Amino acid sequence: MKRWKDRSLIFRTTFLLSTIVAIVSITTVGTMLYQVSKEEKELIEEVSVEKTASYAHEVEGIFNGAQKVAQSFGEYMFFAKRHGLTREQILEHMHDLLERNEQLLGIYTLWEPNALDGKDREYANKEAHDATGRFIPYVVRSDGKIIVEASIDYDKEGTGDYYLVPKKTKKPLLLEPYTYTVNGKDILLTSLILPLLDPTTNEFLGIVGVDFEVSFLQQLVSKEKPLGGFLNLITGDGTIIASGAGEQFIGKTITLDKEKTVLKRIANGEHFTDEIYSQLLQDNMLRAFAPIEFPLFEKNWALVLSVPSSTAFERIEKLVVNGTIGILFLILLLALFIIFTLRRILLPVRHAAHVAEQIAHGQLNVHIEALPYNDEIGRLTKAMKTMAENLREQIGTLADESKLLTDEAERIATNAEQNSEASAYVHEVMSEMTERTTSQTEALLESMKAMEEMAIGVQKLAESTSEVADSAKEMSDEEKRGKEHLEQTVKQMNQIRQSFSLISKQVNDLTSYSEQIGHIVATISTISSQTNLLALNAAIEAARAGESGRGFAVVAEEVRKLAEQADDAAKQVSELIGRVQHQVKEVEEVTKQGADDIQQGSTVITNTAQTFERIVQKTDVVSEEIQEISAATEQMSAGVEQVTASIENIVENAKDVQYDIQQATNSVDEQANISKQLDESSKQLASISSKLQQLIQRFSL
Repeated sequence: MKRWKDRSLIFRTTFLLSTIVAIVSITTVGTMLYQVSKEEKELIEEVSVEKTASYAHEVEGIFNGAQKVAQSFGEYMFFAKRHGLTREQILEHMHDLLERNEQLLGIYTLWEPNALDGKDREYANKEAHDATGRFIPYVVRSDGKIIVEASIDYDKEGTGDYYLVPKKTKKPLLLEPYTYTVNGKDILLTSLILPLLDPTTNEFLGIVGVDFEVSFLQQLVSKEKPLGGFLNLITGDGTIIASGAGEQFIGKTITLDKEKTVLKRIANGEHFTDEIYSQLLQDNMLRAFAPIEFPLFEKNWALVLSVPSSTAFERIEKLVVNGTIGILFLILLLALFIIFTLRRILLPVRHAAHVAEQIAHGQLNVHIEALPYNDEIGRLTKAMKTMAENLREQIGTLADESKLLTDEAERIATNAEQNSEASAYVHEVMSEMTERTTSQTEALLESMKAMEEMAIGVQKLAESTSEVADSAKEMSDEEKRGKEHLEQTVKQMNQIRQSFSLISKQVNDLTSYSEQIGHIVATISTISSQTNLLALNAAIEAARAGESGRGFAVVAEEVRKLAEQADDAAKQVSELIGRVQHQVKEVEEVTKQGADDIQQGSTVITNTAQTFERIVQKTDVVSEEIQEISAATEQMSAGVEQVTASIENIVENAKDVQYDIQQATNSVDEQANISKQLDESSKQLASISSKLQQLIQRFSL
């Protein structure tokens, strides 16, 4: 195998240029493909998250609507209890409520024994009741109709968790899918349940709830196929509630990593994507997660968009394949172009080299064909042809005059030796000047770098100072406003507390007064009754007296009428007193509500205190920023010192260069003297050359 240096110039040049072009092309296109692929992948992930968040918002809206229905129904049940609505009226309202909310499977309420109206015994075994007579209606859709059943298994552990858990915790409950029997059929459903608590004693009274059929959620997620993938609705522990890939995946758990990072991020309410090999689908998948938050139930579910990686990144794969094919084709074309161009350029050079080898071996009669080109190759062949002709003419003369030329050459050699020494010194000086000039350049570059760092530091310092000033002003303003608000809140709470204390006292006084008036009215009623009885007796006695008692009978009749009027007035006053007492009770309820408002005001004050805590934290951050500014200032100072040192180095090098230039000037003067001697020698050589030209005609080569 030939060594590299023995290869032809065409081969080496072609190989090197092709390699350089290939490396540059592969690097450039590869970098572009990588960047485009990366941006395309980020765009796909961003679009996936946006679409998933959009669908999750739709699902969350459905659940929030159901939650509002449950809350509204709970308020209605309290209203029904306060105003004595019948159970039949409540059932009618539940029927209308379910009819208006087509997305719901059923609505129900369960009450503790006699907690609703104390009439459980009357309703035993009637519609929507069991043998206990408790009010436990379940209004549900079945076979296209709305029916009413009594709730079942509500007192059993496990199957009755929908009632027993809220009873135990007194908190809202979101049940994950479970099986419940409706009209003799087992239905897979999920429930939103709210406890009913006595507003005064916080005693558990019962529950209200709404149900979703899992098949409804399955239809909801199955109708969309975004980006060629499918949607999964999962619980906080990764269990699939509804799957766009098919009902066979319901109840299974999505593929998780060992640390279960996905579940932690769902619990934190994050939107994110990941790539994982799905054990369920046996394929690499791109997954986008969007949380569905249920703050009332203290749970987070999530909607997951799963797209096969081959589908999601199909465009990227095509781009990479097409780009690879394109770059290979481009490299092939460039290589062919380089080979064609170099052969056209270097083949005449190869011929010229062959001719030069023949001339070097003394073959002055070689035939040289001058190319008819005006480029460097054409000029080279013409010059070689002229050179060969001139050599043939001059070789003969050079042979005869070689002795004289040798003697003169000795003199020239002597002078050349002296000239060589001076030239060597000049070369050394100039080399040293070059090195020092390089050192100065490096020093200047260091100075420029230090100045750039100092400029960056100054910019950072200005930005940080501005931000710190703005932050400090905002924090100061926020703190002042926070203090003012807190003081106003405290004053307002004190005024409210005093007002409610006064109202409470007045309500108590009003109650006492109404009771006293009731006693007085009762006394008046008693007196009027007795007066009426006395008037009747007087009339009887007047009748017995005959004519002499007639006047007394008239008086007795008037007294009886007055007694009857007094008795009627006493009854009216008694009714008014009853109404006043009813209004007093309502005022007492309002007073209790005011007390709750005071409690909420206390919560506001606590939140305000937390705001001040965050202000303190911001102050700490400002302090840290000031420390960073100080560090940046120190870096600037170090950069300035470096610039100063570099400038001093440049000054010293400039002095040395000045001295060396002076020495070089002296050497040039010596070279000038030697050049005079060489000039004399050249004159003698010219004379010899003239003789050689006269001898040209003696040779025919």
